Amino acid sequence: MTDPTGAIATSFDGWYLYEDMVVTPAPGTWLVRSGTGDEVFKIAIEDYYANDDGTSGQAGGRYLLRVAPLSP
Repeated sequence: MTDPTGAIATSFDGWYLYEDMVVTPAPGTWLVRSGTGDEVFKIAIEDYYANDDGTSGQAGGRYLLRVAPLSP
């Protein structure tokens, strides 16, 4: 399956908004199952331009994520 741009569709399609050459994470939370399948985590993508210290920078592709286990 492909997305509207012709790229391979993934579970994270739609995670960002793109305007004026800037990537902005879309609001919302993703649910992700662990590699073993035993746990589920909530993930929010907060920034696409993150620096090592958590501030927003200029280089793209450096994500700031908020991750928490989903309570049983």
